Amino acid sequence: RDHGAAPAPGLTQDSTQGPLPVRSADGEAPWQVYARPFDRNDARPRVGLVIGGLGFSETATKAAIDLPGAVTLAFSPYAPELGRWIGLARQAGHEVMIELPMEPDGYPRNDAGPAALLTTLEPARNRERLQWTLSRVTGYVGVKPLMGDRFMRSPQHLRPVLDELQERGVMMVVQEASDTDVGAALAREIGVPRATARLTVDAVATPQAIDQRLNALESLARREGKALAVADAWPVTLERVANWIRTIESRGVAFAPATALAVAPGLAPDGGAAPPAVSGPASAPAASSSATPAPAADAHAPGGAAHGGGH
Repeated sequence: RDHGAAPAPGLTQDSTQGPLPVRSADGEAPWQVYARPFDRNDARPRVGLVIGGLGFSETATKAAIDLPGAVTLAFSPYAPELGRWIGLARQAGHEVMIELPMEPDGYPRNDAGPAALLTTLEPARNRERLQWTLSRVTGYVGVKPLMGDRFMRSPQHLRPVLDELQERGVMMVVQEASDTDVGAALAREIGVPRATARLTVDAVATPQAIDQRLNALESLARREGKALAVADAWPVTLERVANWIRTIESRGVAFAPATALAVAPGLAPDGGAAPPAVSGPASAPAASSSATPAPAADAHAPGGAAHGGGH
């Protein structure tokens, strides 16, 4: 379970918004230092799952933390007790991510909240919002888009964001819309450490549909060697995922954290090249959390309700 205390020495930079992740002087990256250990020589097919929308519902967040530690947990930057939740998740052996709010299709009717990156904002304003999200807490391996369909299709707006993630050594989960997806292609070009989510487990949130998607994920991993999916913290999702994970290892598949499915410059295509070993109990000290309020909404960004994922 040991995946490094947070914040690890040399991996944060002070800012007016709070502590920002940085690569250490000797090149260690937060996405590797805070990763859950995984045996990268394991030859079995790998499946991974990132569950998002966490930090608002106490019941859902506790239930997600109670899942096996190899499930990667993604928390909303708007969650009121973010530092506490991330500390508990890491103590339980999970690697964690922060959701990065970005402009969705149908904005402003659909709204990712007051810190959302928008195609109508100057790069400096989007950078301020990005840094607000990144400075909420320490100990996370990367970011997972919160909404963001429109923003992810705009290379000129996305490029500075991906540049900063790459420079800071933070990974990103990119969702595969198609092979020509702008965001995934740009992340590859820039060299952002990234893991590609091939499907959404609970796009239809019924037990039967979720079971079918989990089986599809497993089949995909057997076919291609590895497969990552994303899901939201609906009660039915958590219940079906818990049931599925119970027997997956007996079927010859390795359940892996998102970092073990990531690709990055210098890593073998299967995500080889083990991350550097890190000492120090994962349980101490608890992740710090910054209390800076979200960037003020402006004319381009009417402050919508903070995203709670509907739970």
